[in-house]
Order: sequence, then structure tokens, then C-alpha cells
Amino acid sequence: TRKNAKKEIQKKVLFYFRVLSRLFAGKILKIFIILNGQMSCRSVMILSISVLAQSPETDSSKEDVKASEQTQQESLNIRIIQILHQTADEAKGFDDVGVSSKIQAQIADLLWDFEPIFAETYLKRAWEKAKQAKETEKESSRFRNFSNRVAVSCEVLSVARKRKPELAEKWLDELAKLAEEDFAEKNKGLFDDRTARSAVLLQLAMQAVETDLQAAASLANESLRDGISFGFQNVLIKIQEKNPELAAQVFRTALQRINSVGITDADEIQVLYSYLYTPGMVSTSADSASQGNRTIAVRSNQARITSAAQLYPELAQEFLTAAARAIIKMPFLIGDKNPELSARKQYGIVSSILYRLGNTAPELSQGLQERLASIIANTNFKPTTQTSPKDVTPIERGESRSDYQKRLLEEVLEQAEKISNPLERDVFIAQGVLRSDAEEFEKAKSIGEKIDDKELREEIVNFLIYRTSLDFVEKDKFDEAYKLLQKNNNQIQKAATLVIGGHKFIETKDFIQAKEWLYDAEKLFKKYNTSDEDWINIGFGISSGYAHFESYEAIKILRESIKLINNDTENYNRSNAPLVVGFSGLTYSDFTNGTKNFSLDSAVIWNLKENFEDVLSALNQIDNPKAKGLAIIKLSRNILKKIDTKSKNATKVDN
Repeated sequence: TRKNAKKEIQKKVLFYFRVLSRLFAGKILKIFIILNGQMSCRSVMILSISVLAQSPETDSSKEDVKASEQTQQESLNIRIIQILHQTADEAKGFDDVGVSSKIQAQIADLLWDFEPIFAETYLKRAWEKAKQAKETEKESSRFRNFSNRVAVSCEVLSVARKRKPELAEKWLDELAKLAEEDFAEKNKGLFDDRTARSAVLLQLAMQAVETDLQAAASLANESLRDGISFGFQNVLIKIQEKNPELAAQVFRTALQRINSVGITDADEIQVLYSYLYTPGMVSTSADSASQGNRTIAVRSNQARITSAAQLYPELAQEFLTAAARAIIKMPFLIGDKNPELSARKQYGIVSSILYRLGNTAPELSQGLQERLASIIANTNFKPTTQTSPKDVTPIERGESRSDYQKRLLEEVLEQAEKISNPLERDVFIAQGVLRSDAEEFEKAKSIGEKIDDKELREEIVNFLIYRTSLDFVEKDKFDEAYKLLQKNNNQIQKAATLVIGGHKFIETKDFIQAKEWLYDAEKLFKKYNTSDEDWINIGFGISSGYAHFESYEAIKILRESIKLINNDTENYNRSNAPLVVGFSGLTYSDFTNGTKNFSLDSAVIWNLKENFEDVLSALNQIDNPKAKGLAIIKLSRNILKKIDTKSKNATKVDN
């Protein structure tokens, strides 16, 4: 019958397909045959033999394609190199020495494999510019001070370490001396790094984390020569995000220093303690005259990592033992320039170590208790009276995260009722719900809605909706996320959620849903966009998403976003989604940390695959020469490729 004949033909086709697949040793062979019921087995055999006969020509064609791609890449390289030379010459005359130095240093890095002599010239030019950086005239911070010269110079040193280490060593010593002079003019802050040299090394380490983890670890270890600095914790956190084992190794290097040379300042122990138990947050008792109060420093992008003490309990025990011994051996306050400050620092960290030690090491606990007794008089703590309700108690030993969250919100509600001052009450509620997790959204939202101040109440509720919407997207609960985000009155937060959801659908190849989410984000972008940096980042996120399936729309949105750029700041090139916080003075976790595709770099990368000319044309629309120079560098970094000349010559010979 006709049906049986068709089945026989299908079997024969499948048989010959398998034979051809084996003959081609795993190479993918695609045969498209229209079966109309009249195709004979003989026709299938002829087709199969024809394909086999053409196979040598196909291999040759692949070599031709490869040679053509190399030739095309060479042409692109020549063009990009010319543009980079022009950009470097323009940057030389910028009045902003920071941007001028950055552009020339990055161009040096890009050109090093192609034109090393020019590249080294640009690098040296960048260094001379960096040294001209001036410190801001604002007053010294009593918390943490930064050197503008160090920040600018680190961009150059990062390239020098990679391309010409001997120059990096020479310039590092030179910068350390200059930075010491800069810091000498400022009063030391509570959370400043130990020395100017350690500040430079740790800043270089933070930059190296993205490209070379081992280099970052090496720089962090080198900074320990001057002691354990506040910035050391930040580097550990960034390394742990990518390689927890390597972070543990760097931490043990710090422990080795403590065991071998001891400590001269309790802050060194506090930094390590904070990394282990409260990553991203360092506290000190030094700035308070009240025994129970502490000053807390929180990273702007709060860490989203599991505490190292939880990951490596044995590491935590090593630390507690080393820290207790170092504190007990630490010199007493006799001769100390500021005995009150030192005593308060010691009091805070000794109390924390005693709490963690518990009953595990009685001898060490006794030694720490004796240390407390010897310094308490020098702290000059003032007696305190309870004028406001106590803060929510921290998580207790053995208490699960879920149980703690429920207790936290109950305590916030209970304590808030005791506050008579409306402003204090609002702030207390706001801070309490911000400490909750996304899983407790409904409870946190209901408590947040009790805030009297309309503006603060709306901002807090929007923040909670934004956080929970992203949590739903992360867990593939797209319907719940879409329904919830409609309640968000912050249009930037709403658009950012739609962009993140769109990219999540792209990852699973669901382009229909991706288009719907990105289209909704585009409508908001076109309705509300301004030169606000957050909307620029939203535009880049939409463009980088459309680039996977709507090339024309992707370029159109890229052009519209670029038109909004009116300054030389690099904030528009951050990868994270905009956080958009409408309140200040409150502590919160940056839950957008780890999101991506919101940068100019992302938009350029995805659109470059098919639209190099369009992307270049779009970047040339940037009016500000500094912003344009930085954008051209982003483009060049994704275009320039070193040609394997040996491979190319071999291809020519074969042909």
C-alpha cells in the first residue's frame, strides 16, 4: 500500500543517514528530503552517493571560509587600530586627567599585541597624566578616606602589571610615596587601610578579580606586609564569589601573619572576623561612648555569599584560636597615643570572640576575660539609659534562617508600637522590613504599609516588590513575578524586572515570551526615558536582549539609549540592574548584585555579531568626546583579535 511504501522509504532514508554519519566520523550531516510517497529507494541511494561524492569539496570549502574570515578579521583590525590611535591622540588633550589617563592606558593594553612601541608610549603618557590627579578639597571623613590619585593611577598600574611588570613595580613605589603625602594631609578614618601602599595593592586586587583571580590573590597577600586592612575583606569577598577555595587560602595567609608577627591594632582581627561571620559589614566600638553601640561600615554592593564560617567551620575555629592568642599577647595600652580609642576597639572584638568561642576553649576564654578587665577602665564608656525600644535581636545559635526571619518581623511590629515619635517609628519599621528576606514578602509588606510618611512608605513597598519580583524570576516563577511587578509604582524598577525576565527566557530559547517581556520594557523606556543613567542602562538591557532575535529593533534601541548619554561617567556601563533606592540612611542588601546585560558593553557584544557598521555608527553619535572614547574602547575590545599567522600561511599553502 501507499502507507507501507512510505514507511519503507523512511526506513531506507534513516539507514543511509546513519551510514553517512558514520562515514563522516561524527560530522553533522543534514539531509532534507520531501517525502511525497513517490520517491523510490533508488532515488535515495543516488542522493546519498551524490552527497558522498561532494564531501572532499565541502572540506575544502571550509578551509576557504576560514581563510576568508581571517582576511575579514585583518581588515577589521586595521580599521579599529586606526580609530584607537585617533582616540588616544584626542584623549591626550582632555582636561579630565582621570578619563585621559584611563583611555590611554586601555588603548595601550589593546594595542600591545599589534603595535607594542606605540602601546608603551601611550602607557607612559597615561602614567604621567595619572600623577597629575588632584585630591578633592572636601574634609577628611572620620570613617573612610579615598585618594583620587590612587584611584586614577590604579587603572594604569593594572595594565602595566599585565604588559610590563618592571614598569609596574617602579610606578607602584612612586605612587605609594605620593599617596602617603596625600593621606598625611587627612585625619585617619576608622575604616582606612593600613598604609597608602596597601590601599593601592588592594585596589589593584579588586580590579584583577574580574580577569585574573590568581593575580588578585597575590596582590591581596602582598598587602599583608603592612598589616590587615579594611579593604582586605572586600577582596576576599570578591574572590569567594568566584572561587571559595582560593579565598580560604588567602585568608589562611592572613592567619599565618597573625601567628608569626601578631597584631598591633584590634582592627586587624575585626576585619577577618567580619569576613568570616558578617561578609560585607565591619563594625567597631571605637567611635561610640556607649558600651552597647557600634559604628558599622557596609559595602555599597553588599555581599551575596555564604559566610566563610558556614562554608569552612574548621577555618573559623583556626581563626578564633589565632585571634584569641594574638589579642592576649597584644601589648597593653601603656604608651598608647590614644588609649581610649584602642581600648574601645579591643573591647568590641574581644566581646565578639568570646561569644563565638563559647565553652570550646576555656583557657583562651579566661585570657580574654582578663584582657577585658584590664582595659574596661580605659574605654570611658558612659552609662546608658533605655530611651527607645531595643533593636531586633540578632540570629541566635542554632536558629534557622526561616525562623529568624519570622521572629525578626514579629519583633519589629512589637517594638514599633512602643515608639511615640512618628519619624522614629517610621525609620524603625523601614529598617526592620529591609532586613527581611524575599520569602517573607507578604508579612514585610503588610508591616511596611504601617509607615505613616506616604513617600517613605511607597518607596519601601516598591523596594520590597522589586526584590521579590526578581526572586520570582530567578526561581522561574514568571507568572507570579509578572503579576507582582504590576503593583510597583517605580517605573525603572518595573522595566528592569521585565528586562531580567526577558533575558531569562532567552537563556531557555523561549523567544516568544522573551519578546513579550522586552516589548513591555520597551514601552516603559519610550514613555519615561530621560538622560537618567538608570534609563540608559534599561535601554542597553532591552537592546542586548532584542539582539538575539530582532536585529533592527536592537540597533534602534541602542541608538536611542546612546543619544541619552551626556557625560563621561562610566555608570552607564555597569552590568547590574539599576537598584533605584528612593530613601537614605537605611541599611539594605543590594539584591541586584549578580544581574547582568544592562551595560553598554553587553549591548555592543550582542549586536556586533551581525551589525558592526551599525554599532560603530551608533557610538559615533555620542557628543561627549570622553564618553565616546570610552565607548570606542568597549567596541574595540570585542573586535580586535590576534591572527594566528602560522595557521593562515598553512591554509594558503594547502589551498
